[in-house]
Amino acid sequence: MNQKQIESMKKQNLIKLKKFKVKEPNFKPISIKKFLTLKEGTQVDVMGVLDKVWLTERNKHTAFAIIDQNLECIALSLTQNKKPHLLPKTVTVGMIWGVKGIKQGKDFIIIREMFPLSNLDLFKGE
Repeated sequence: MNQKQIESMKKQNLIKLKKFKVKEPNFKPISIKKFLTLKEGTQVDVMGVLDKVWLTERNKHTAFAIIDQNLECIALSLTQNKKPHLLPKTVTVGMIWGVKGIKQGKDFIIIREMFPLSNLDLFKGE
């Protein structure tokens, strides 16, 4: 997939985020705007389009930039994660992802679980 196709998929999935709600009882995502107002240590579920993935320089944690509309948060998978089976084996930038975790700092989520939503039957129209 080339960069132009990825950007197109991101735009399409950002539009989907406005129109759909998750119907999974164990996943209650909030907007990134609301997430940014929560206090540190709060357990949180968010969903958004995966914008980029990288390894942090200092500790070699895997970082995922998740966006919805014009806001972004960073989901971190710590290198000492004791449950790697709760993380995706492969990730596709541009797809919609769900993240369950704990808020850390201003805009970070320490990942407890991360999963793709684009290919699952978790959506219903409004």
